[in-house]
Amino acid sequence: MMIEKLKGYSAQISMGVLCIFCFIGGWTINGWRLNSALMSCEASAAKKDAGIANAAVANIDANLGAIKASVGDYQQTSAALSVQLTDIKKGMKNATILPADCRPDSVRVRILNDAIRAANDTAIGQPAIGTMRGNTESGS
Repeated sequence: MMIEKLKGYSAQISMGVLCIFCFIGGWTINGWRLNSALMSCEASAAKKDAGIANAAVANIDANLGAIKASVGDYQQTSAALSVQLTDIKKGMKNATILPADCRPDSVRVRILNDAIRAANDTAIGQPAIGTMRGNTESGS
């Protein structure tokens, strides 16, 4: 009975159903379009972040190279200072004992001057490399 009342409105009902389907289709297509734009923005942000991360890794690699070079310099300087300290100690042991009222001899003065020079060179950042000038006995 209700169907018979609606027979005259079939064109309007068809048009309404068609409008609903068009609305749903448009909504879906617009969602796809916006989702595509969002994915594109996320991809470009990910590429930018990857570029920043790669630059940071390159910076870390460069800093590690500088640190390794500094460690090498430190080891060389440390070895040279160790040799010089050994020479200074040996020179001080081999020097003659001074009486209380006497001035230091030239060997002791040279050893002390070399020790002062090595300390000053190290303090200003120059590697103190070499043997003691005042040491007349060699370990070889």
